[in-house]
Amino acid sequence: MLIGGDFFDGPAVDFYSITEPFKSIQSTHGIYFVSGNHESYQPHQPYIPAIKNAGIKVLMNEWETIDGVTFAGIDYLSSDDANKQKALMENMHIPKDHPVVLVKHVPVDMKIAYDVGVDLQLSGHTHQGQLWPFSLITKKMYKGYDFGLNNYPRVADTNKKQMKIYTSSGAFGWGPPYRIGTKNEIVVIHFVQ
Repeated sequence: MLIGGDFFDGPAVDFYSITEPFKSIQSTHGIYFVSGNHESYQPHQPYIPAIKNAGIKVLMNEWETIDGVTFAGIDYLSSDDANKQKALMENMHIPKDHPVVLVKHVPVDMKIAYDVGVDLQLSGHTHQGQLWPFSLITKKMYKGYDFGLNNYPRVADTNKKQMKIYTSSGAFGWGPPYRIGTKNEIVVIHFVQ
């Protein structure tokens, strides 16, 4: 199970009580978390101990190989600048002998992931605009990578395969507790060898 950020939203809360239900989730390969921009509203990342206490592994600029698939996680604050993200991903030495899945909150700077050999990027952040007509804004702002499954680059490079990117609209939203013209989602991806 992967949580790609925005686990928390709003003012400081009792992080331990919010994460407590995750202790009862039975996951064959564990639960992994990468931070989003909403977590960055809390200085000094006070939510990290609560997430770890719930048995969730935090992928903070690191990777782990599970059953022949390498999952790499980039912390939101480490990916807010393209140059910083590029240096970080090059220094992570992500193995290329397995399929590589990058969990990164914001669907931007895909060329960096593509150039280091990522096969699939999983993102969120946009909430698909949450309220119409904001979905039109996110589509333009994220160049069509704001929701759903897409190829990067859009036109295949004859020397390399295309990277897939899936941007989820998220299980909930931000601010107002409703959606207009978009839907919440929990994405299930089956990896087949």
